[in-house]
Amino acid sequence: LVDIPAVEIKPLGTMDQDDFVTRADDLWFSLRILIAFRYRQYVSQLMEYKEGSGRRTQTWHLGAIEPKEKRRDADTPPFYGNTARIFARALPALARYRAQRELLHGAVYGYAESFKTSVSESHLTSCVEGLERLVCAFEEIKGLSRDTVERKAWRPIAKALKRAVDEAGIDAQTRGRLKRSLSSPAPLSLQERLERMATTYRRYWSE
Repeated sequence: LVDIPAVEIKPLGTMDQDDFVTRADDLWFSLRILIAFRYRQYVSQLMEYKEGSGRRTQTWHLGAIEPKEKRRDADTPPFYGNTARIFARALPALARYRAQRELLHGAVYGYAESFKTSVSESHLTSCVEGLERLVCAFEEIKGLSRDTVERKAWRPIAKALKRAVDEAGIDAQTRGRLKRSLSSPAPLSLQERLERMATTYRRYWSE
């Protein structure tokens, strides 16, 4: 059982009940991302109730509950500070990135999943999958391209490379494959994309 700290939301103006429920569901989705990251496990909503216009509905959601385990020192999440204050600061920021929330949710899910197995290969696979989704969300937010060269700048480069392929004296089949591969610039490697993201946030880091 996770005791979720209350979050106070500023007035959003006049809205009908359905609009309020939709916005509340959006807020809960963002909060689930934060909870899963903080406690390194996926969370499910057990019960919800909504009331208004003289009626109240209650819905129970079925979900698998993980057994409680004794926490080892090595399992302590790397959080410093009060969880309620962290959630209060992070939730409004996360809500601004609604378009990327599925990617962020997938990133956190991969992160949490990596702690569930003792097999190093599975652990590493989950971590990499989570990192890939995280860097995709970062690139969408920042408007960054995954190409090594911008598309407009690539055209003259591609023409020069195709000429070099024609002059290389190789067979026609190989020459055709190489020239087709030059139709678009090569993408950055995952390592390069991650280092670019890390460089952006490095000024916020501390020991």
